[in-house]
Amino acid sequence: MTEPPGDEQNPQYPRFPDEPAGQAAAANPRPIRASRVWIGIGLALLGHILAVAIGIALSATGFGFLLLLPELLLFVAALVFGIVQLVQGDRGIGVGLLAGWGAGTVIFGGVCVALIVVISRSLGG
Repeated sequence: MTEPPGDEQNPQYPRFPDEPAGQAAAANPRPIRASRVWIGIGLALLGHILAVAIGIALSATGFGFLLLLPELLLFVAALVFGIVQLVQGDRGIGVGLLAGWGAGTVIFGGVCVALIVVISRSLGG
């Protein structure tokens, strides 16, 4: 059996790099500007408005089964473009797109529930 280098008092352990992988990138990150985050949130909310309008138009023309398709496409687009912007582009826009999509989903979900309640009450339900 071979003995490890060093002795019992001063064993020699493997040396690791002085800077762990990614520490140099983390020490000097690109800034996230609040104005760019708000632009991303606005873009995502605008996308929600368009998706809801397209969904209503599709359901009014007899394609009701496609009602959620625009929201699904918006989700995929916000996720892909948000991650690409976070990694390669403007990090503020990326954060804004992802946060705006989530906020818009909650907001427009609440609006839909409120509309359902108003319509059902107006019909005597």
